[in-house]
Amino acid sequence: MVRIERFTGNRPLFPRYREAWAAAAEKVVQPGGASEAIEASDRILHELGAGEFAYLSRWSARGNGN
Repeated sequence: MVRIERFTGNRPLFPRYREAWAAAAEKVVQPGGASEAIEASDRILHELGAGEFAYLSRWSARGNGN
């Protein structure tokens, strides 16, 4: 989980909404496909100050799953 309040009008998301957001994102981005979405996710991680943790992601081009 990362802090995404800057993308939600500085409002915190309840855990169930964060989980739903993550599940929806996983439906959009499939391994081996959607390279533009994967690149965008890496940019967002960087903007959130979490780029150093991209290796933990199964979706990041820098992640262990790739």
